[in-house]
Amino acid sequence: MVDRVTKNLRKFSKRDRAQILQVMKQISNNNLMGLDVRKLKDRDDAFRVWKGDFRIIFRKSDKEIHVIIAVERRSESTYKNL
Repeated sequence: MVDRVTKNLRKFSKRDRAQILQVMKQISNNNLMGLDVRKLKDRDDAFRVWKGDFRIIFRKSDKEIHVIIAVERRSESTYKNL
């Protein structure tokens, strides 16, 4: 079964996908410098990164490991199903 992040990445253009993958790589390498990172309301472990019209949502574990949980185009329902 294809996970949610991979499925959503397929919907974007090659150019957008390249930008998103670069940001995801930074997050995975724990290099958040230069990214617009904000904590999500009512969640202690979830954060989002803005990149144009895209939102990359990730969770931070106890060991400073970042796990991407969603990549979405910005909309009214972007944060509802987390």
